[in-house]
Amino acid sequence: MQAVCDLRMADEREQEPTKWLYGQIRALSFDYMDTAPGEQRLSGAEPTVAGMREAMIAVYRAFPRWMEDPLRGLFRNLEQGRIPMVIHCAAGKDRTGIAVAILLSALCVPRDIIIDDYLLTNASVNYETFIVTHKNSRLGAGNIHHYLLALPAEVLAQIFKADADYLKASLEEIDMKYGGMDAYLATEIGIDNTARQRIADMLLI
Repeated sequence: MQAVCDLRMADEREQEPTKWLYGQIRALSFDYMDTAPGEQRLSGAEPTVAGMREAMIAVYRAFPRWMEDPLRGLFRNLEQGRIPMVIHCAAGKDRTGIAVAILLSALCVPRDIIIDDYLLTNASVNYETFIVTHKNSRLGAGNIHHYLLALPAEVLAQIFKADADYLKASLEEIDMKYGGMDAYLATEIGIDNTARQRIADMLLI
């Protein structure tokens, strides 16, 4: 492993520092322009299944702009050949899901396959157990995790699950606001076709 891309915010990294024990690994961490999009949207959401689902979709719509700086750093390091790379956030579903979806898009993976890959999260992680055992983790949603745990189980499930409509909201935001993934990668992330091909040559067999 050459690099670890940590998509958490600075205060998350401070509260739950990660110590890698595998020798000389380049740790990549980034600052965000604004507070986490989930902080206000989730805490202010109507505490119903529909209300929380709507809030999660709004959070995902905010991700492409909010994550621009970390994504620039991620792609820059990939282009420089820092692979293999581990990509993670607090729980590995939302920010990591977006970053990996955009990376797969840059590699021209079909969108339906990208969404299926994201949905594999549901079979891999129990987030209710995670949030209980990681009491200092903010999960990118501000200091509201105790409030979240007090919600009814069916409402809480809307936050913890990977939902195709969540990821589609991010991808559709890129299509509508930036004119598509190619334009988003080129103008916002700074990855042109030459850089994309260089990354593809390294990552694809």
